[in-house]
Amino acid sequence: NSATSKEVEEVADGKICKSCAADISFYFKTWKQATVADIERHLEYRYENRKAAEAFRTSYYVDMGYGSKLCIDNDARKFTVCGDEDIAETNPDIFDLSQLANCRIKVRGHYEDRDDNDDSKMSKYKYEYVFDLQIKDNPWIKTISTFIGSNEGRYDKHYLSEKWDKYARADIQKRGNDLLRVVHAILEEQQ
Repeated sequence: NSATSKEVEEVADGKICKSCAADISFYFKTWKQATVADIERHLEYRYENRKAAEAFRTSYYVDMGYGSKLCIDNDARKFTVCGDEDIAETNPDIFDLSQLANCRIKVRGHYEDRDDNDDSKMSKYKYEYVFDLQIKDNPWIKTISTFIGSNEGRYDKHYLSEKWDKYARADIQKRGNDLLRVVHAILEEQQ
């Protein structure tokens, strides 16, 4: 619904209340370019999604690090990417397995100027590992991108120093390979 109070967010052709904006999917990245009517349809989708989230039963999951995981509900043929919180409570987007289109892992690196206490032992070259799931047949979400993290060694957010790279990179590559294996198995099953 269009908002008339001061607690509003601008969209393409009007305003929505902040409460409505808070219910928008995390992965609907272009919502500010959407119309009020689009947002209303999206909020209906989110309401229906809540029912799917409440019914979701994790058969297995792949840990992506940083408290994120790819969860599969084999019985309902659904999946989600979520945190460690209760799925029914947090209402992450729930997708049919048939909506999986593809996946990839992007490894990017860049130089970063840092003021470390022990600068001689820290590389300034940082790595970033991103897992992308391409989604089909969803008007709101085309890609889910999330960082893959490590529980090995020292890391700063999603960047790894070269010093700790040996263990952390192996851990991240294992998580990435596990993610690819699971998604590719689902995709092959659908053919």
